[in-house]
Amino acid sequence: MSRIRSFGIAAALGLSLTPILATATSAAPGPASVSVLHGIPGVPVDVYVNDALTLTNFLPKDTAGPLALPAGTYSIQVFSHIAAPPATAAARVDAAVITKSVDVPADVNASVIANFDNTGTPVLSVFVNNNAPTAAGKARVTVRHTADAPTVDIQVNGADAIPDLVYGEEASAELAAGTYDFAVQVSPDGPIAIDIPGVTLVAGQHLVVYAIGQASPPVTGGPMAIGTLDVITQPFTVGQVAPVTTLGPTTIAPAPTTTRVPVVNPAFTG
Repeated sequence: MSRIRSFGIAAALGLSLTPILATATSAAPGPASVSVLHGIPGVPVDVYVNDALTLTNFLPKDTAGPLALPAGTYSIQVFSHIAAPPATAAARVDAAVITKSVDVPADVNASVIANFDNTGTPVLSVFVNNNAPTAAGKARVTVRHTADAPTVDIQVNGADAIPDLVYGEEASAELAAGTYDFAVQVSPDGPIAIDIPGVTLVAGQHLVVYAIGQASPPVTGGPMAIGTLDVITQPFTVGQVAPVTTLGPTTIAPAPTTTRVPVVNPAFTG
């Protein structure tokens, strides 16, 4: 199982959020709230922060955090897991899979996921979480395409709710609290790549769903294969905006709105 030490874990897979948050300022800067997710199937890792072993045997689909991290710059090295890893990266005889110098700004709620990009290369994707309260009786769902897979449609109860979601994008919507069947379908009208039935959405919750893994290329004339495609879910409790009571007639609520925000490629140095 994962062993977590106190300093710098959430930077462990390479966080650089400064370009995303240049306009987010605070009179009294506080720590960042950062979660780290492991979205590369089949590859446990050891993580070193400023040369010190910080996280060992971090397993695929595991999440570390959210952790309160002081703003600062961290030197990060990620290695494939070995038995009894040494206490320092300098003592490793194998090569690091990732070596980065990264900046962590103050006052942000963010998630960092190690994933395959759409060329099959292990990369690090950074997302800022919209944890504002939901409308009364609603839950927020965010789907993030972080898999080596083609463009997909996100289905809710068998209908396309978020069409044409490409790698590196996320899309969000608010839905009434309840239980839903979700599915990820290769676009357009391709096979169901990931089936997620019976998802219960709670009012005042923000549920983030990451598509991870790799789709196998199609055999000539055949369909796209599922490969190692899977999902990681990350729930946040965000609360609800209190309903406004009026004496007017009841109106029909508008359909849920969907927004897309492309992932900002972290500007790594080192």
